[in-house]
Amino acid sequence: MKALVFEPFSGASGDMVIGSLLDLGADESKVRDAVSGLGFDLELE
Repeated sequence: MKALVFEPFSGASGDMVIGSLLDLGADESKVRDAVSGLGFDLELE
């Protein structure tokens, strides 16, 4: 079992969180779908 503890006690910007998730191996298409479901556009370079 894998676990990720996310505790941004000092805050975390959205681009840093998304970048970290992708760096950890998150599926880009799933991240893109989740962000667009919130009504935001996601532009990855």
